[in-house]
Amino acid sequence: ALSKMVTNYNTRKVTWVMGVGEEGDAVEETTAEVKRISKRLIEADALAKKFNSREVLFGVPQTDYSDVNRTSKAFEPYSAMWLAMNEFDRKRKIWMTDPFTSLDAEEIEKNVQTWWRTIFKVSKTFETTQPEIFAMAAQVKQDMEAFKTNVPIVTALRNPGMRARHWE
Repeated sequence: ALSKMVTNYNTRKVTWVMGVGEEGDAVEETTAEVKRISKRLIEADALAKKFNSREVLFGVPQTDYSDVNRTSKAFEPYSAMWLAMNEFDRKRKIWMTDPFTSLDAEEIEKNVQTWWRTIFKVSKTFETTQPEIFAMAAQVKQDMEAFKTNVPIVTALRNPGMRARHWE
């Protein structure tokens, strides 16, 4: 049963990428699917360890569940990229529409830098093997860099040292 689940994850890790670029609910559905798959892979890894420990207790040869680990490692860049993209897009909408006085400049700077680093790192994984995903990551990186130009302004204007008199 576990090997069927692993085979299913190998198939699904490729198909979720096809939803990229679509608007609205597809983005949220894909993000939810990525989270579900990640959770199931963690559960599959825990089951594999549990089964192996019981096999040791019963003195039977251990089953090779290396596919679980391989699948988890193969899915990791997709998951990291998609979650960073989704979180950036979600937060950017909030930051662009919320009142300026509610923005936390340090949080914005930290998050954008973290997401940019994540996209930069995982995009290298796809550069030679999957050019269409690399192109998507490059576009997101470009969007992040464009947004990053606003961060110094937000940081300066949301500085705790700014007082009402500075605005007069």
